[in-house]
Amino acid sequence: MLLHLPRHGQPVHAARQAEDAEGLLGGDPVLTALGRAQGRLLGRHLARLGFRGRIWSSPYRRAAETADLVAGELGVTFEVRADLRDIVKDTTPRQALRGQPIAELRRAYPHLADGPLPFPWWTMATDDRAELTQRLVRLVEPLLTGHEDLLLVGHGATVNQLTQVFSKRAGRGDLGDWFGAWNAQLTTFAVEPGTVRLVRLGDVSFLTPRQTTANEGCLADGLDAGTGAGPDGVPRDTVKKGNP
Repeated sequence: MLLHLPRHGQPVHAARQAEDAEGLLGGDPVLTALGRAQGRLLGRHLARLGFRGRIWSSPYRRAAETADLVAGELGVTFEVRADLRDIVKDTTPRQALRGQPIAELRRAYPHLADGPLPFPWWTMATDDRAELTQRLVRLVEPLLTGHEDLLLVGHGATVNQLTQVFSKRAGRGDLGDWFGAWNAQLTTFAVEPGTVRLVRLGDVSFLTPRQTTANEGCLADGLDAGTGAGPDGVPRDTVKKGNP
């Protein structure tokens, strides 16, 4: 089976404090117009690759919207899983998080299948990376003996931690412990009994340089993370800083 690990598309930037580099604290942003384009292009890329498996997504809207766009391109449905939620490093943001129950998510995202989603699906407890990794592996491990391919639409932290686990299982400890955070990037592992093989790592070949973004990279370049525009409001045709 093939295990695909894409990150969500570019989210709207809504920073309310200087230390909020990505504009995600205290909220649940949707995608920008560019983020939606990234989601559709990811779906078309997966169609060219012949993907016909299950799609699971984090319940955060930036991930669920990406999954919905991918599913639309593929003509399938997707499901949300609470355990794919982003890492919680600080309890403060969760005090302002409203989140969406399954009924609201289904109204917003027509390709979302009905299914169980506890509400609230987040917790006020913090995660460290080890706890996040354990949570993700518990979710994925039971599916690895099947034959159906799986696409897990997640976040920079969830994609990175799962890539760490499976790259080491593939005997690729030489790759290190950070795998970039391009929006809509795609990493794939072929998983068979007793064997894991890295197929692609941080693939953004289906995006143009202007479409290749990382949330924090926009701010590092002095650009708005929602539009890619400079102080004059004009989008910059540059590759955002990052490490694919």
